Amino acid sequence: MAQPGPTPGTIRFGVYEVDLANAELRKHGLPIPIQQQPFQVLTALIERPGEIVAREDLVRRLWPDGTFVDFDRGLNAAVTRLRQALSDSVENPRYVETVARRGYRFVAPVGALAEPDTRDASKLARSRLRWVGVALVSIFAVAGAIWIAARRAPESASSSKPIPLTAYPGFERTPSFSPDGNQVAFTWDEGNGEPHLYIKQVRGGDALRVVSAPGAVYGPAWSRDGRRIAFVRRLDQSTVAAFVVPALGGVERKVAEFAPPEPGFSYSTSAVSRWLDWTPDSKHLVITGADRPGGRQGLFLLTLDTGERRWITGVPTQKMADFSPAVSPDGRTLAFCRITSLRISGLYIMPLSNSPQPGGEPLQLILGEDSCDSPAWAQNGREILYQSGRNADAVLSRIGAYDRSLPQRLKLAGAGAYDPAISPRGRLAYAHRVIDSNIWRQELSSGPNAIQRPVNLIASTADDRSARYSPDGTQIAFQSWRSGNSEIWVCASDGSHCVQLTAMDGPHTGSPSWSPDGTQIAFDSLAAGNFDIWVVDANGGRLRRVTDNPAGDAAPNWSADGKWIYFMSLRTDASEIWKAPAGGGTAVQVTRNGGYYALESTDGRTLFYTKAGYSGKLWKSGLDGSGETAIVDGVISRSFVVASDRAYYLHVETGGAIGLRGRMLATGEDFPITIIRKPVNLGLSLSPDGRYILYSQVDHAGSDLVLVDNFQ
Repeated sequence: MAQPGPTPGTIRFGVYEVDLANAELRKHGLPIPIQQQPFQVLTALIERPGEIVAREDLVRRLWPDGTFVDFDRGLNAAVTRLRQALSDSVENPRYVETVARRGYRFVAPVGALAEPDTRDASKLARSRLRWVGVALVSIFAVAGAIWIAARRAPESASSSKPIPLTAYPGFERTPSFSPDGNQVAFTWDEGNGEPHLYIKQVRGGDALRVVSAPGAVYGPAWSRDGRRIAFVRRLDQSTVAAFVVPALGGVERKVAEFAPPEPGFSYSTSAVSRWLDWTPDSKHLVITGADRPGGRQGLFLLTLDTGERRWITGVPTQKMADFSPAVSPDGRTLAFCRITSLRISGLYIMPLSNSPQPGGEPLQLILGEDSCDSPAWAQNGREILYQSGRNADAVLSRIGAYDRSLPQRLKLAGAGAYDPAISPRGRLAYAHRVIDSNIWRQELSSGPNAIQRPVNLIASTADDRSARYSPDGTQIAFQSWRSGNSEIWVCASDGSHCVQLTAMDGPHTGSPSWSPDGTQIAFDSLAAGNFDIWVVDANGGRLRRVTDNPAGDAAPNWSADGKWIYFMSLRTDASEIWKAPAGGGTAVQVTRNGGYYALESTDGRTLFYTKAGYSGKLWKSGLDGSGETAIVDGVISRSFVVASDRAYYLHVETGGAIGLRGRMLATGEDFPITIIRKPVNLGLSLSPDGRYILYSQVDHAGSDLVLVDNFQ
């Protein structure tokens, strides 16, 4: 079929043309697939180039009156697909610019194309005839290929859809296939938080617990000969052990003890998905670990018959670690992830010799976005499926191991997909996570021991967290996944009228912090591929990037006078507190003995902060980090706030419960406020009048395993 020529309704910008009459987008004259709603957004923007087109105007254009959908999420999705069609980006827009909280603007010059010159009509006709011939040949070839494929695999399309593999309460995760692909080993916490090893038939049947010994089990891996399953168990705070157990059940055997990796922060056992993998001969294990607490960390090879260990990879500093090994089907290549900074992980491959031993230096395939994890080799041995992001941000992507291709997101898995596994016969299994975290408000009583009932203030079916009161107490900024991505939202202090503030369209945007005058909000984001500090006008407007350091910067808070923004960074070998001028400029290191989350006192004279780790001491020092003194122990990392005369904090109580407590700064008097019965997310905020505390509570969380047959 001939390519349509320019018409009076054709608009040009850059290398693109928009045929308004035929609703077609073309690049260099060739059609580009684009759905109806993204095309409508594009049409609305190029009709008013250089002007801000309000989100409300776009919503009215896309959905007629009487339509009931999630307008914000639908519009964000349409704009994202439009940017994909135009190969555009959020940070450096060439065509579509986001104006936070207001709408979008088309920033490229546009112009109408003229009618084609009639003097070139015969030349154009001959050219079109050639295109018709090529097109007809292509059509017949494609039609024949489709017919042959349909004859060979009539049920392939339907059998490649994701179907539930498990649906138990709690978390099921880290699946590993038996060699024939008919069984899956996985961990399940039975809804009580302690995972155990289970096996389940792919086609029906109940899950069977394999190991009866007490203690949590992590990262099972089925041996290539099908006889054994290896897994990891934490023995104590500084020791992890690898075990093997017969696949048919029996007595487990400990094969190695080692220290867990701790790259710049307290690395929980459950944070590592794939602890180990087998070599094809089922005689060796490649294991994630460290030789001692704080020592060399990376991947080592364990020979099961002799217990001999040989390091395959190793990194010299505590802010890095290699983990999640995956040996290729032929045993000649090792894929793994390497944490480089602030949980940003690169996907690497390394050749292996027949020994097996390293056969060359590691090669980075891609720098992951917020924790590349769990690489899994496709059955052809030439592609790798991996997880990018965590929790609600997690998605699955695939990349060629040897052809320098770009990663492609696995759309059929959707958001919240992680821990992929592929059987030698082409079955895919992965975990799908569901998190419903809401923001609760606790009223503070006049008496130190009276407990008021908390209120679920900001609730949705998505993950809402990190709430912060505005300086005047009329608004609340918070982090939410309501739009399908992690973004900054703002609502009224009673939880009403929630509005999306940012549209970074990246894997993580969070940790909002109001400037003292309430006109700006600082936050951290991975939208540019690196954790950095950004600032946006509280009423919407252009984004401004404050830091740009490859080490990564996160968790911002303003100084009392609004001139500085504090944040944590891994610019040195440890997590420390830094600060940068709010208007931009050179960052200055503040702490020297560790620091993670910092708040300046209301009078601007004292710095309060925690250090890396889920729970630890709350410290205070001078604004330059001098005179460091511990105030109280057991404080959950980012979960404290400081008033003029007291501090409030979340505390790990005896038995693991979470307590909301207060502490008088002058006298050291400590008093309980309430016990929070469910898991908490990071963040705590005090209303300016001192009446309310905001915290984030996980009201429901879990994950199930999903199966895809005939995965290609």
